[in-house]
This record gives sequence, C-alpha cells and structure tokens, in this order.
Amino acid sequence: MSFMQFYPYCVLGVFASIILPIFRQWLPSVGTTTIGINRVESRLSEFWRIAKPYLAIGVVSLFAALIVLAIAGDVSDIRTAVLLGYASDSTLQKFSKSEYVVQTTV
Repeated sequence: MSFMQFYPYCVLGVFASIILPIFRQWLPSVGTTTIGINRVESRLSEFWRIAKPYLAIGVVSLFAALIVLAIAGDVSDIRTAVLLGYASDSTLQKFSKSEYVVQTTV
C-alpha cells in the first residue's frame, strides 16, 4: 500500500484519541436530573464544552499524523498506521495540558 493509503488509518487513530477522553469526561455527567428537551440540550451543551479543546488539538494532530507517517517511512501494517495516528494526537494532548506550555492572554 502507498503512503496515502495508510493516512485514513492514521486519521482513525487520531479519532480514537479524541473520542475516548471526551466520552470519559462526558459519560459521568449524563446522569443529570433534568427532564425532556432541556435534558437533551444540557447534555449536548456539556458534550460540546468538553469536546471543543480536543477537536482543536485533533485538527493539528491530523497534520502531525501526516508528518509522522512520512517520517516513519515504510509502514506495512494498518495497525501501525492507526497507532501512529493515536500516538501523534495523544502526544499533542499531553503537551497542550503541560505546565511547560506558555499561556498567553490577549
């Protein structure tokens, strides 16, 4: 398989790295006591609040996965491509939450 045939599997790895922490944080908050339409709206609002930072990092991770796949060279297995995508996003998530990242305010 060619380089670009493995990239969708890297995207799958990035997707897994994004969705797992979102669900980990969101599912415990699902047990609210609101009823009806308000419950659905509050659940979706909570999901979006949790997901926004992960989705922003995920967009950058798609480019990082492309670079990591190019550096890795001869990838001959789909599982390796998925792990490369997962690792690239997971690493960027760790660095973005790190205390070493300089926070600037405008």
